[in-house]
Amino acid sequence: MKIIETKGITYLEKLDHSQEWYWGTDYSMGDLYEAENAYNSGHEVKPNRLIFVHFPDGKVVEPIRATKNQYFGLPAFIDNVIYILLVDFDEKLIKLFDCSVDLN
Repeated sequence: MKIIETKGITYLEKLDHSQEWYWGTDYSMGDLYEAENAYNSGHEVKPNRLIFVHFPDGKVVEPIRATKNQYFGLPAFIDNVIYILLVDFDEKLIKLFDCSVDLN
């Protein structure tokens, strides 16, 4: 049995269209829609964490960290690249990152 340290993220889901990546988040303020509602109601948005776990070696990768009033949406895997959606409520921007993960 392999122990994977996720620092509090208790649920991992297979990344669609990938045979070797799983992802997980802590949804600290619910999903992205709920985080937006909280922000629009005058609340500070506590950022969620987004991790990826490589199978079969179990390497955990957290390529981007959100800050106050930023929140991750669902990641996507297209043509061997992981895409990460990050909403920045203060800047009123949706940012899309492409992430080539180095496993060495």
